[in-house]
Amino acid sequence: MKKVLFYLGISMLAAGFTACNNNNPEEHNGELTGVFSVSETQKVIFSKGNLQYLPTSKIWEFNTYEYACQASGNDKITADHDSWIDLFVWGAQDPLRQEFVDDDFATFYDWGNNRIQNGGNKAKMWRTLSTEEWTYLYDGRENAKKLRGFATISTDHADYIGYVFLPDDWALPRTAFMADGNPEANVFTVEDWQEMSEAGAVFLRAAGYNYADEEAVTDYVNISGYYWSSTPYEGELGDCHALYFYYNDGYQSVSPDNVAHGTDRYSVRLVKNVK
Repeated sequence: MKKVLFYLGISMLAAGFTACNNNNPEEHNGELTGVFSVSETQKVIFSKGNLQYLPTSKIWEFNTYEYACQASGNDKITADHDSWIDLFVWGAQDPLRQEFVDDDFATFYDWGNNRIQNGGNKAKMWRTLSTEEWTYLYDGRENAKKLRGFATISTDHADYIGYVFLPDDWALPRTAFMADGNPEANVFTVEDWQEMSEAGAVFLRAAGYNYADEEAVTDYVNISGYYWSSTPYEGELGDCHALYFYYNDGYQSVSPDNVAHGTDRYSVRLVKNVK
């Protein structure tokens, strides 16, 4: 796919801000460098990749690559599933559980309560954004519309579609970004994206979805992304909120507070509070 470059605008270039960058390696426990406002009083940093789980070893990890996902590894999940999975039922303590009733979704168990091997390996170091926080990130912070958009990361093997959030104090690196653009407008090589990531950008892969059924297969990979929030839907027990984005054949849609049933298996991207 041909690389196309666009620019955020003179006002953003002139700002001259840099993303937060902690140079103490002992404090880099799986986090990226960008700082993001998720409310008027709270800022967070994101994990370096989506959460994943290896059932045979009971290991939680962050994916090393933001643009990677397990895709068909999530198919037909059973109690003896032996490959990495990265799509999860809402707030379930047992990632392999299949049977639920609506009352099971009355309370939320945060994935950040787990020890994440390459994320500090301590319990409760991370957390899941609420739907109010996803919404503020998407549309509430200053210059929000200039700090988000679809993008493609192009490798030698495939092109990976996802959604990008830029940090509050964004300084444009050599590689440019079209705010609120589409995947054809924002195309990055792996090297280009590394530069974006080091400047604080976050890429959420369109990893598709699955649901809690032993025969279920993953669908909409590279078309849709679904990222759980920690917030149950008040209108119907069993329903929960998630960030949703979709791009296909020129049509795009984003909802930071989409409603889905808790038995759907969605992606999880954890954050850490900035004190």
